[in-house]
Amino acid sequence: MRRALLLDTETTGFDPSQDQVIEVAACLYDLEIGCPIESYASLIFSASGNPIERINRIPTAAINGAPHGIAVWRRVAEMAAASDVVAAHNAQFDRSFVRAAGIASVADRHWVCTMDDFEWDGSGSLKLVEIALGYGLGVASAHRALADVDTMARLFTRVKEMGADLPALFRRAARPKRRYVARVSFEMKHLAKEAHFRWDEPRREWWKMLVPEDVTAMGFPFQIVQRDA
Repeated sequence: MRRALLLDTETTGFDPSQDQVIEVAACLYDLEIGCPIESYASLIFSASGNPIERINRIPTAAINGAPHGIAVWRRVAEMAAASDVVAAHNAQFDRSFVRAAGIASVADRHWVCTMDDFEWDGSGSLKLVEIALGYGLGVASAHRALADVDTMARLFTRVKEMGADLPALFRRAARPKRRYVARVSFEMKHLAKEAHFRWDEPRREWWKMLVPEDVTAMGFPFQIVQRDA
């Protein structure tokens, strides 16, 4: 765990089977030093433009003139090859789109999630901006790929400055996890939300990925059961 590739994507929707990546940003980050080494970001051409421009604020005209994905993903893959792990905020989302784009050399690497796999001090929020603010970091912009990757990099640098062993934090974050489901009634669902479990509508259950060896010490105010992912 010497170098991590911090990665973020902007997409045309939430379904990797029909939507696509229109922006990607990556930062090769040295965990031993606590410092970014190299950053890269690019929009990606999409024949359908940007149907959710009103949400992500990426001009369709810019997408029409952007490089094609092959060249963009080639550079990201080169950076990934120089890393030991890929980190993203809500990694499951970004990884699913990277895989759908056919970039197996990146998607098949070991990934950790800065939203689920790290224990942050401060606000207790899962939102990247609020986590950063909790560490006293200013946030000038958000929700564009490069801005979010820069926020992740500055967050890790701040944690390093506070005395954290970043390689050790990443090794801990990379431990194997299993899917656990909270057994709560409708009236008690707020307890699952407060414990950062997520609602799975198709399965009708509150779930969270947890390290089995840590479960007993977590002391949830409800019963949890392990389920297949």
